Amino acid sequence: AILKVTNQSGRFASLCAIALALSIAGIFIGSLMGNVFLAPVLGIGFALFPFLFILLQSYKYKQRLNGELETALSVVTAEYIRTEDIVSAVRESIDSCRPPVRDAFQGFLGQVTSVNANVELALGKIRNDIDNDVWREWIDAVILCQQDRTLKSTLQPIVRKLSDMRVVSGDLNAELYAPFRDWTI
Repeated sequence: AILKVTNQSGRFASLCAIALALSIAGIFIGSLMGNVFLAPVLGIGFALFPFLFILLQSYKYKQRLNGELETALSVVTAEYIRTEDIVSAVRESIDSCRPPVRDAFQGFLGQVTSVNANVELALGKIRNDIDNDVWREWIDAVILCQQDRTLKSTLQPIVRKLSDMRVVSGDLNAELYAPFRDWTI
């Protein structure tokens, strides 16, 4: 799924081939050492390297996505609170967004300006463009704001969740890697 999101789905076959080659290399190394029990362990362990690399890429992608969402939603929310028009807020803020958030907002603007002027329908269509719970919650809140403008004050706390998640994640990473730092010193 992460390869598909990052437009690298064509690399899956090559990753499987690399995993097979590494598995064979691990079995060969275990056999050269004369340890029959080590050969399958090395074979399986080496075969997992490419998939661990993808797992690390997935983690980094989600961190970048959360950072981009935090920035983009903050800017769009500020513009929306100022103008009370989500279409003009997105139009004015789209230059400060980067993919995949920019792509979702461009799809929204294209839908509203060229296909159908129904803003709620267009927001509903981009709701699942980004796999993030805060994104979906923000879209749902903006849809509700289209019916009742007084609800726009609920958008800022939703955007703040992304900041809170980043802080908690940073604290958790510091706690998790503290023993490793102590061991390497």
